[in-house]
Amino acid sequence: MSRYELTSTLRTARAIACTIAVLTVFGCVPKNADTRRNTYFAGPTEPLSVLVNTVNKNNAPIASLWSRLSFQAWIYDDNKKETYASGDGNLQYRRPEDFWLRLNDAAFGEVLTLGTNPDQYWLIVKPSVDTMWWGRTQYIGTACAGQMPIDPTLVAQVLGVGQIPTNFLDEPVPILRFNNDEGVYAVSWNVRLANGWAAQREVWYDHETKLPVRVLLYGDKGRVLLRANLGGHQSVKTDKGPDVPGKIATTYDLSFPDSGSHIILRLDAPAVSRGEFPKDSAFVLPVKRPGVKKVIQIDEACGP
Repeated sequence: MSRYELTSTLRTARAIACTIAVLTVFGCVPKNADTRRNTYFAGPTEPLSVLVNTVNKNNAPIASLWSRLSFQAWIYDDNKKETYASGDGNLQYRRPEDFWLRLNDAAFGEVLTLGTNPDQYWLIVKPSVDTMWWGRTQYIGTACAGQMPIDPTLVAQVLGVGQIPTNFLDEPVPILRFNNDEGVYAVSWNVRLANGWAAQREVWYDHETKLPVRVLLYGDKGRVLLRANLGGHQSVKTDKGPDVPGKIATTYDLSFPDSGSHIILRLDAPAVSRGEFPKDSAFVLPVKRPGVKKVIQIDEACGP
């Protein structure tokens, strides 16, 4: 887990609140559907160090990722009018901080594009909003930086292919508990506040496979602002030769409990690379040719 991934969690609450106000995205029925039941009471469990080493070993070979995907989304404008979108898309990832996702609807064309690199992050929303937001990573979480409707690092975090720091005393501090009713290791990452502690993020790992099956992101009042259910874990392919040892989820079911928002992504045969992909140009801020009518720099007040 990189510095950028950890830092971006700090602004998740603000990003989601802005999403509801400006462009509440991805609401669907059934809302908050959850059928996971995998009770585990009688068998042994592992300590945090063993779990983290297993997770890091799984993720280590997945230094990059490319995948086609399909998606379903229910999109609401600021008047709560619903627009259904579905179609295909493409995902590219390169450790530690490069991420790019584009969703295309058969009727509307491009719906959303999200991107990050070590220096910038951006969001493009079409067709009716026709706007790009962008900011600089050095100003993440500062008072001079504004808000973006959708935090583009959000889905990157949910991918769950980063490395977890092994010094468990550094903030955000990981705390392990075992959920017998669901049969998962539940690890929460916590930060110190002025008058106590707060959970930032929680990830559930299946007790047998040690693969992530749920991600929860919390606001500053302890409310769950994002719930991501992960499934369909598969080995990651290569251009030639055998699959890499690590596995990732191929289904990402994202919901925002406060708004009922929802998106479903289904990856198709994810690979560490395909030809020239991941492509350098995908991770370049497209500020000179964004393809939209309006461009908003959210941290313009922070200086040049």
